[in-house]
Amino acid sequence: MNVIELVELVNKKRREMNKEKLEEEIRRTLNQLSELRDSIEKLREVKTKMILCSEEINEDKKSVLQSNDPDYISNMVNLIYQKVNNCYKKIEEERRIKIEEQKRRIREINEKILVYKKIFKNIFNENIDVYILSDKLEDLDSEIKKGESEIERLNDILKSRVGSNLELLVKLIENNEIEIDQENLNEVIELIRFLVNKGLILSLRFSK
Repeated sequence: MNVIELVELVNKKRREMNKEKLEEEIRRTLNQLSELRDSIEKLREVKTKMILCSEEINEDKKSVLQSNDPDYISNMVNLIYQKVNNCYKKIEEERRIKIEEQKRRIREINEKILVYKKIFKNIFNENIDVYILSDKLEDLDSEIKKGESEIERLNDILKSRVGSNLELLVKLIENNEIEIDQENLNEVIELIRFLVNKGLILSLRFSK
């Protein structure tokens, strides 16, 4: 092999090496672009959730904005995506629990209001209009406040008529019976006298 052939061989090998390196770089760049495109889609997907979970990812967002490394950016976006979804699941669970508690409170208030309505009807022979709460509304807290105001209103009216025996009367209406012992004996006797004077007939049940 002469010198010219040797030079040509070296150049050929160099071109092949450069070509392989270039192809590898192109593949790597295309892969990075694909990952960045996926990252953008992930950010779009959790855009609204990110607002609710901003504190969870604030530092991660800063590090992404300060970086020029595509691989690092993609990895951080994946981390942000995971954090945001976990954060949002936690928020949704807390919201679900809160709504359940609100609906339970609404049921309690409605039951109390209906007991008051029953007292008006059965004892005072008055069929009054009352506000019954709905658990289908968006603002359940506001609905609960309305219900609590309604209970307070009805309670004030009945207390002015029944007096200190109202609490005992409510228990009687709720349970259709009350337990009598040494502590509440005088209150029960007073309540019985009040009810009998209203024309009601009561029955006494003995239990051991």
